[in-house]
Amino acid sequence: MASWIARLTRCSATLQRLDRLEQLYHSRSLPELVDAVEAEYADLAPSGKWGMRRLKRCWPLWKILHCGVRQHPCLYFSLLAMAYERKAGRDAEVNVGLSTDQFDATDGHCWLTRGGKMLYGSRGASSNEYRECLGRRGHIVYWWRRATVATSPGPHSKWLTWFWRMRWPT
Repeated sequence: MASWIARLTRCSATLQRLDRLEQLYHSRSLPELVDAVEAEYADLAPSGKWGMRRLKRCWPLWKILHCGVRQHPCLYFSLLAMAYERKAGRDAEVNVGLSTDQFDATDGHCWLTRGGKMLYGSRGASSNEYRECLGRRGHIVYWWRRATVATSPGPHSKWLTWFWRMRWPT
């Protein structure tokens, strides 16, 4: 019985983190969002190494249960992982990769690196896949690659629209 109560408490804490991240996400540009996560990293970070491992292990479940995670899983995970790294006293960079065909963005992905080496990410998320670095801004590195085939809008299309239309703070 006590183990189920502990599990529910951990799920509740993760849900609160995800809800807070969703609140931060709305009406902010990507640089503003990363700055907000850095400012609130103590509240957003999973608790310790085991908390991060649990988050990674349960991430497929959160992609089903939480609307924000379902729409932008790599962005949410990268921001939570960045909060975890900041809480541990380590710097990390959020990498944003965009794939385009001739005219439109077809896909996007986020992952976390330190010193150019991937900390948290998934298949297809590396600077080897995204050939051209467009630049850096704060703790964000922007990458680009040409899509090999034209695809229909994927699960990240709403996020890509937001990304392309966002206002860049000066």
